[in-house]
Amino acid sequence: MSRFVECREKSVWKFDASNDGSVDGLFHLHENVGLGEHHFCLSSEEAPFWIAVDPMKEPFEGEVLLLSSSEISKLEEYLKLNTPKINLFKRVFSKKTKTSDLFLLIASIIKHSKGYDKSEYLSWL
Repeated sequence: MSRFVECREKSVWKFDASNDGSVDGLFHLHENVGLGEHHFCLSSEEAPFWIAVDPMKEPFEGEVLLLSSSEISKLEEYLKLNTPKINLFKRVFSKKTKTSDLFLLIASIIKHSKGYDKSEYLSWL
């Protein structure tokens, strides 16, 4: 079963069975990188269309990650510092190395946050 991450009513990422396990939800991104404000949530009919809940006390329907433009800049720096560097020998003589899903998700979030002061990423179960 797949679920999507959306920002500004656009799908920006898809969690599915073929993911490598480096990230299973927005919570893992928040936990691994330590940026943004993360909430488990219920849907709401009124803006902002979600209500934060404590997952230890009540069920939830999704999760939300709120990021500011300064946090997006920090994500860019995190990606630069932590993306594995592949030497020339490996590039020429080995099969293409797959980038981890965590790094691909971060790259997608950066791409869809450019030019905005704040970004809200939602993923419904």
